[in-house]
Amino acid sequence: MTSSETAKGPKTPKLPLTEPEPLAWVENGRVRVTHPPGGPYPVLVPADGVELLVNGTLREGPTPVKQGDVIELRPLVAQSPGSWLLEVAPDGLAAKLSVRPQVVYRRKIPDLPPAAELKIVPQTRELTSSPLTLEELLEELRRRGICHGIDWCACERATSAAEEGKFVVARATPPVPGEPARLEILFPEAEKVPVVVGPEEQADFRRRFTYTSVSPGTVLARKIPPKAGLPGRDIYGGALLPPEPPDFKLEAGPGVALDEGGLEARACLAGR
Repeated sequence: MTSSETAKGPKTPKLPLTEPEPLAWVENGRVRVTHPPGGPYPVLVPADGVELLVNGTLREGPTPVKQGDVIELRPLVAQSPGSWLLEVAPDGLAAKLSVRPQVVYRRKIPDLPPAAELKIVPQTRELTSSPLTLEELLEELRRRGICHGIDWCACERATSAAEEGKFVVARATPPVPGEPARLEILFPEAEKVPVVVGPEEQADFRRRFTYTSVSPGTVLARKIPPKAGLPGRDIYGGALLPPEPPDFKLEAGPGVALDEGGLEARACLAGR
């Protein structure tokens, strides 16, 4: 062996290269693929809410893919329609709006780690909105003839509601009741009144009481007429009349006379 051969030493044998695993992953919304030459190939499994297109063809269920395939993921947008209903009380005292918001489901494909069988599960975001606008609600109120007692704050809340609910959007103005007629008694109703004796006075036990008595012309009672109430308005602008306040007729017994208006009772005789 020469000195040059001793310096080079024996040759190191070459190890075989490791073949890549069949893997697929999602990065920035795009599918990346690696696999050994000739397979096996990674498999994509589209979940609900996403469409998988391979080389322009829509695929459903598990689909093997390989390098060079044109792979497209399309997140789908779904919508749940809302609803609304305007109910008016038969007596026209209130209008109630029932609202169920509409929901839009927007989906996004997130980044997914490498896997031999990659399930494409989108991220879903729910966006809720009222099924009608304020202008549409006001137009419906006008169409139904509702013009009084509109609650503007309730209308705005109803047309921006993110949850199901009921809103009183119009309310009648109730009438104000009147005051009933009443009677004022202007004489002592007790038959007799005890005589009050001071601490230094001498009591006369024969005159312990003063008996109630009036002179002719004394006003015994006076009638206060009823006071009418104030009308209200229903949601259509119609009048809501208050009930008639209770009334009575003043009548005179013996020894009593009424004035021309029948509102005062006066004594005609002296006595009780």
